[in-house]
Amino acid sequence: MRYLQFIAALSALVSTGLAQAGGSVSGGLGWRHLDGSQWGIYDVRSQAAVGVLADVQLGELPLYATGSVQLSGDDFDRPDLGVYDGSFSAIDVAIGLRLMRPDGLFRPYVGAALAGTSVYVSYEDSYHYDHDDDEQSLGYAVSTGAQLHFAHHLVVSVDARWLLGTDEMSFDNGIREHANSFTGLLGFGYAWGN
Repeated sequence: MRYLQFIAALSALVSTGLAQAGGSVSGGLGWRHLDGSQWGIYDVRSQAAVGVLADVQLGELPLYATGSVQLSGDDFDRPDLGVYDGSFSAIDVAIGLRLMRPDGLFRPYVGAALAGTSVYVSYEDSYHYDHDDDEQSLGYAVSTGAQLHFAHHLVVSVDARWLLGTDEMSFDNGIREHANSFTGLLGFGYAWGN
């Protein structure tokens, strides 16, 4: 019972701090382009992406703590390579810092974050065996963009993000490639505080 009371008190404290700090959360739609040339073999280098971006101002500085999750995916079919009904997806989670103007209608920003990425590949081969493979890697993300604040709590954002420094991943289908990528998102969300 004491644990529940502690968690409730901590949650109330964090919620109060977040409400006073100011920040925003938004969901976005966009596009991801994978950097490695071997992804082109299966025609999955460019794919639709969705994401959630959040930021919380740190004190009175124009510095924000950020967190984001981005997901993208595509289907592929390459009978000439013995690959059928393939599916590819990538998910990134990043936590970092953003330097952004804390007030005004137009708020440009730059940021950097530590990122983890997971890539999932599944397909059926010529012998009708299913293959599922996934690899993970750590890297870093650099981003730039802008938020447009209007109607007091509404935010429209444009985010450009480069995921870099990922390790080479090795998959059952012979692909050996890193997961470095560029993602552009157009987001809509809610802001509080400033």
